[in-house]
Amino acid sequence: MGRVGVGNAWTPDFLVTAAGRVGIIEVDGLHHQKRFGVDATRDRHWRNSGIVHIERILVEETSADTDLDALVRQFLTRLREYR
Repeated sequence: MGRVGVGNAWTPDFLVTAAGRVGIIEVDGLHHQKRFGVDATRDRHWRNSGIVHIERILVEETSADTDLDALVRQFLTRLREYR
C-alpha cells in the first residue's frame, strides 16, 4: 500500500522499478467500468508522488502468456526510456 498526498492510501497491482525509475501496472477488470474519473485521479496522485509511468491493461489481455510477456516488455521499454 502506498500513501500519496494527504490521507489517501492505495495499493497498485504491480510496482516496478527499472533503471532508477518507478512505474505501476494496473490490471483493470470489470470493476473498473465507469470508473475512468476515479482511476485518472489516482493515476495523477501517483504521478505527483514520483511514479513516472503508469500502464493500465485489461485483465482480458493477460490470459495468454505471450500477450502478457509482450505487455510487460513494452512497459519496461517505456519505463527505461522515460525522461
